[in-house]
Amino acid sequence: MNLSEASFQIVMGLVAAAISGFLGFVIRRYLDLRPYRRLARLLQPFTRSSEEVIFVYPWREEAPASILPRTSTEDMAAINNVVGSLASVGWRGPVRVRDAARAVNNTIDRKRNLVTICGPQTNDLTKEVLRRLVSKPGLDFYDFQRLKSNPKRWEIVRGRAHFPSLSYDQEAEVRASDQVVAEGKYEDVAVLAKVTNPWNADSKVLIVSGIRGFGTWGAAEYLRKHASELFALKGKPKNGNFAALVAVTYENCDLQTKVHEVIDLPS
Repeated sequence: MNLSEASFQIVMGLVAAAISGFLGFVIRRYLDLRPYRRLARLLQPFTRSSEEVIFVYPWREEAPASILPRTSTEDMAAINNVVGSLASVGWRGPVRVRDAARAVNNTIDRKRNLVTICGPQTNDLTKEVLRRLVSKPGLDFYDFQRLKSNPKRWEIVRGRAHFPSLSYDQEAEVRASDQVVAEGKYEDVAVLAKVTNPWNADSKVLIVSGIRGFGTWGAAEYLRKHASELFALKGKPKNGNFAALVAVTYENCDLQTKVHEVIDLPS
């Protein structure tokens, strides 16, 4: 082998190594971005970069010395998770928040893309959206109902299936034992759904609703952290409407979430 042939082989080896390295980078980048692309498809049309999204959540009881109505920690954690999910797929639109009691009667705002936080127990907009969905013929959607044995407690119902929150009894046991309530272990269920806005067919409503507050928080966190799992469980089209029942476990300020089932909904 003469000098020119050796030089040619060296150059070709360097080119091959460069191409291999570039292809490896592209493949790794593709795999890294795949969860975000899946999340973007699940959240369409919320992911339009300039789209305004209105978050609707309930105000809580006012503290004696407060000027503004109070909010719950769980509601704010849920909103932050949804905002984080949208931001991770390139959404840069404005965020607006609305009081649930007033949002139902605001004919302009309710036609936008909406994220409604909490169940119908406290959020009137969630209540109205669920009422319209549950009343649709042939649509077997999730409903929130009071327990007949204890009207102060709620459960999620779909058809003949009942999904109660075990957290009520678990909380009672923790309080009776004089443990620190925040350090206990509690189990809840939540609905995470994207549905067509009942006031505007061109917009969507993202429902993030647990029976308890930490269930709402957990449903939003599931969306942010486990989009690939949700994407795999959802039928086609992947960017269509859906509803998921999420099991949420809270223990000592930490959350564990697991999807129970995912159903596809008509657009």
